[in-house]
Amino acid sequence: MLRKMFTRHRRYEELSESIREHLEEKIADLMEGGMTREEAERSARHEFGNVTLIEEQSREVWQWPRLESLWEDVKYALRRLRKTPGFTTIALLTLALGIGANTGIFTLLDAVLLKSLPVPDPEQLFIVKQSDHLADKSRFSYSFFDQIRRQVPDTASIAAMSWPDDFYVVTAKEQPQPTQGQLVSGNYFQVFETYPVLGRLLTAADDEQLGASPVAVISYAYWRREFGADPTVIGRKLEVNYVPVTIVGVAPQGFFGARAGTQPAFWIPLSMQSVVDYHDHYSDFGAQPQKPWIPQANINWLLLVVRVKSPVAVPEMTSVLNQQYRGNLESLMQHLADPEQREAMLRNRLTLELGQRGFANVREQFKQPLLLLMAMAAIVLLITCANIANLLLARAAARQHALALQLSIGAGRTRLIQQMLTECLLLSLGGGVLGIVVAYGCATILPHWASTGNTTIPLNLAPDTRILVFGVIIAVATGVLSGLAPALQSASVDPASVLKTGVLLIAGSAGTRRWSVRKMLVVAQVALSLLLLVGAGMFLQTLENYSRLDPGFDRNHLLNVQIDTHLVNYQTSDFPSLYQRLADRMEAIPGVRSASITSCSLVAGCFDSSDVVVRNGRIARANAQVNSVSLNYFATTGIQLFRGRVFATTDDVSAPKVAIVNQTFAHRYLGDQNPLGLEFSYADDELNRYQIIGVVMDARVNDIREIAPPIIYFPIVQNLGNIDGLEVRTAADPHWVAAQARQAIADVDPRIPIVNVATLNEEVKDNLTQPRLIARLTAIFGVLALTLACLGLYGVMSFTMQRRTSEVGVRLALGSTRSTVLLLVMRETLLLAGVGVMVGLVMAIVGMRMATSFLFGLSPDDPPTIALATGLLLLASAVAGFVPAWRAAHIEPVQALRTE
Repeated sequence: MLRKMFTRHRRYEELSESIREHLEEKIADLMEGGMTREEAERSARHEFGNVTLIEEQSREVWQWPRLESLWEDVKYALRRLRKTPGFTTIALLTLALGIGANTGIFTLLDAVLLKSLPVPDPEQLFIVKQSDHLADKSRFSYSFFDQIRRQVPDTASIAAMSWPDDFYVVTAKEQPQPTQGQLVSGNYFQVFETYPVLGRLLTAADDEQLGASPVAVISYAYWRREFGADPTVIGRKLEVNYVPVTIVGVAPQGFFGARAGTQPAFWIPLSMQSVVDYHDHYSDFGAQPQKPWIPQANINWLLLVVRVKSPVAVPEMTSVLNQQYRGNLESLMQHLADPEQREAMLRNRLTLELGQRGFANVREQFKQPLLLLMAMAAIVLLITCANIANLLLARAAARQHALALQLSIGAGRTRLIQQMLTECLLLSLGGGVLGIVVAYGCATILPHWASTGNTTIPLNLAPDTRILVFGVIIAVATGVLSGLAPALQSASVDPASVLKTGVLLIAGSAGTRRWSVRKMLVVAQVALSLLLLVGAGMFLQTLENYSRLDPGFDRNHLLNVQIDTHLVNYQTSDFPSLYQRLADRMEAIPGVRSASITSCSLVAGCFDSSDVVVRNGRIARANAQVNSVSLNYFATTGIQLFRGRVFATTDDVSAPKVAIVNQTFAHRYLGDQNPLGLEFSYADDELNRYQIIGVVMDARVNDIREIAPPIIYFPIVQNLGNIDGLEVRTAADPHWVAAQARQAIADVDPRIPIVNVATLNEEVKDNLTQPRLIARLTAIFGVLALTLACLGLYGVMSFTMQRRTSEVGVRLALGSTRSTVLLLVMRETLLLAGVGVMVGLVMAIVGMRMATSFLFGLSPDDPPTIALATGLLLLASAVAGFVPAWRAAHIEPVQALRTE
């Protein structure tokens, strides 16, 4: 078959030569019978038949006509595209933007929502989930994990891990740097079936003795970034929270564990928890968090991942989990006094959630925004298709004489449609190739735009089969959508009329009907563009509303200095003098008005306490964030007092214990009751009671987009302990004192790690990453759509006026003024734009109602935003139509009539 394909031209030549020989023999026979050469040729051809048709029929017997005709169409389309470089360039760039934007957004969507973990057989992985918690909030004790590990079936295995967290890492060449790491069980890498690039991975032996395995496996990226891919890195030391650990291995490239969107730099054994002083992301039931967590069954801090080799073993594994979990719940119930809480705990069950894509925290965070952006990118692609279709319709109208000639000499209409669609597919495939460049740029920029601060979310953006298939489908679909209408229009040419009269008569083309296909495509472009413009306006206004929102504290003059004192191992008696020295040294900086100590920084979120018992005549249980602060905290941050009083110097260690709550706490748990003077305690320590002495205004301390949570503030002198930061109030821009604030911490105690120094304005802006991403991309899509719509409108009006040159010439010759012609064209332009605007308004209102959850501070049918977008679109449409209108108004009548 292949030999026939590559030798077909030689065989075609042999066929033609054989037919000519037969024809010559016939002519020779007739001439011998007395005919002249001309008579013999005429008679032989009449008897022999159409030579060309015979050749075509003979070739069809060899079964190659379709492939050959397609190849001829490809060569013909390439020749035509090469002869019109202007059209080809504009079409390719337009398609590149439309296809590239869609492929770029889909690449990010694929990495976040669809891509499996980069490990062997990810479909075998499951996450252990509590029925009353999300998977990434389902925490378990080490003893529970150890008991399950001993009971799992032979076809299953289970691994445990802490949340990825920041540790302070010192290499041989630098000061302590916050670096993300993770504590994992010794069999962690075995469950994921990964293998080291260098050295070894952790093993079960690393978990056998508490604190006896100071070893670490570093990530491939960290190995390249910090050690320059040095193959002798094995055996070198890292200091993790000032604890020396030995590097024993390098994880495989691309491996990040079970949490997409995170990239730990290293993994260390769970047995090192107390040694490296890991004390984050846990819940306890009467435990002692200051002591090692491994032996304590009532500290929950581990996430569990299971690999089940056979699907039939999943029910057995679930049964083993729940049987052991039931026993653990019964032992924990002794720490709960409330019968309802006991019953609720006993109703809890464990399930196995599919884990092939890892934990869903990043998916949940970005799922809705990515789907929204994917829909908007699809609208841009539809506008692109309409624009390309208009360009192709213009080309078809310009070459209808050639089309009529092809039809008149026997070309089939199906073949003309095939030729047009082939040209469209070549354009779209070329645009798709260029779109890869656009998609690569999008995939590079979007993760940075979607990230908080200067650290880009680590995502696996390597192309896979889904992206390749998506790109091909998008390119082919674009070619078909944009080429179908022009192909059908081209095939509808009436050859007799065109060749006889020279009049342009493509059915449905501009000039033959008031509402041609081209005009309807422009209306669609305008309508879709208005939808995107309204969306862009809404999301930009949402971002502006968030930016102007009062968070409840003075963000313009505050510097947030985040530190971590728990690594220095201060004694309780050291804290009062430490607090005072930090505040005094910070306030000694020129331009600083005041500095206050806090156990958790603003906009960083505070520790959650779920066992607060409020005594207000009836016992009410409360769930609130807690924060221990210095006396001047509220004056420094600008959080206003609502009623009662703030902390005073008399609220010291010897005084009765006091607290201040925010408005949300008072309203949610006390209703209309006056909170002043009421007392509360903790469920596991009912003897220590705190009196509420004041209520402060709400502050959005977690996220500017979230309402204020219930908060309890304690005076730090009555709750001595480690602190997370200082809030520094300045007279001018806080940026000016950032470097001096770092030096101030070092002057007090150079051992204190500095996590971050940033203004509150910067912190608030980091909270707006998601709205900013949506606003940026919708603005880009809106501008692109507006540009394409105006180009489409300009093209239609230019084409229409070109076809109506004689009509305009007659009007001018009969006395019409140039201003009348100008207004005539502008009226038709604005009519098209107006119809598109009316359709677009309906689409915009419906679309914005569907996207209400992304809006803040405005309604889905916000009149100013819709009016502004509509006005901008009509203005741009008028500008696009003015150029062809001006040209039409300045036609010379004599020249126009002579040309016709």
